[in-house]
Amino acid sequence: MRYSNPGTTVTSIPTAISRIGVNSSLHLALALAIEQNFKFKLKLLNDFCTQKLLYSNRLCTYALGMASIKYGKIPPVIFDYLILASSLLNICYLPFLYQIENYYIQKQGGATSMFLTKDELAECCDKISISLGTAILRHWQFDKSFESTITLVADPSQEFYINALAYSKLYVNEQESHNLSLLSPKNLGEVISIKLSDEDLEHLKLWMYQNNILY
Repeated sequence: MRYSNPGTTVTSIPTAISRIGVNSSLHLALALAIEQNFKFKLKLLNDFCTQKLLYSNRLCTYALGMASIKYGKIPPVIFDYLILASSLLNICYLPFLYQIENYYIQKQGGATSMFLTKDELAECCDKISISLGTAILRHWQFDKSFESTITLVADPSQEFYINALAYSKLYVNEQESHNLSLLSPKNLGEVISIKLSDEDLEHLKLWMYQNNILY
């Protein structure tokens, strides 16, 4: 949908690839494939993953909005970078969660409940997320800019789009602290198809000015 135009609607994979290029197609496919791995038999793990995916999808939505404000129209390379980067925010959890599930199901005689609480699980994951995520990205030989992205801390030495998810985190956290409504796409497919309203973009633009993100 995002890559269609009034004269040419993208309705097939070959057409999509010709429109956005092989690299962008691979990045989008990888992002969607990563998302599909967040399925677990244990309810606590599934609930945890659902929460993380909703958050990263929300960050991606507003990061794309910021990019559209900054650049006027998002270049395809920036669009597919942010989609992939947002999915990589969660990749660090997967090896740890798979180990937990295997332990409970195989070692505990097929147990379907856990003695860990949601808060304890989140605390464990947060402790290892950046170091494990960085190790995975280096093993996969990703560009180093992705390592900056997974920290969700803006680095002034990097390009705007690399920091967009970090800026988005600040925006989302501030809106939540004021109990303001935010978009909550359930998956990357929804993120790709969402277009922020003019009102949302104006609010986002004003916030960027107020926080010296846009000059």
